[in-house]
Amino acid sequence: MANYPKSCTIKWMGHASSENNGNISMDYSKGNLFMGILLSGTPIMGRACIISAHALNFEFKDGGKEVRLGIDGGNFGKTILMDVTPKNTYKGKSLDFAVTIAAATTSVIIAKVGW
Repeated sequence: MANYPKSCTIKWMGHASSENNGNISMDYSKGNLFMGILLSGTPIMGRACIISAHALNFEFKDGGKEVRLGIDGGNFGKTILMDVTPKNTYKGKSLDFAVTIAAATTSVIIAKVGW
């Protein structure tokens, strides 16, 4: 797989588009791995958006290929951590992720995602 940057910015501008996703990489050494997420924009009340991390070249510790995190509007401007720990067998390897954002059509949300 490719060696992507360690961070990216994804945007939700009220509809799905090419800006809703990005790819990032991390060299995994051991232990728990958490992706940092920092949101800004104009969310609607309650659940503001869902960030998904898709494993491109590995499996998460539960054996799955996707992790989702629902983020409430009150968490904008705060760094949020999402558990993206892989299986132990990926120690010493570069992990590639595709990250996406989805929200209500009335929302404008920008997420900085990475390590």
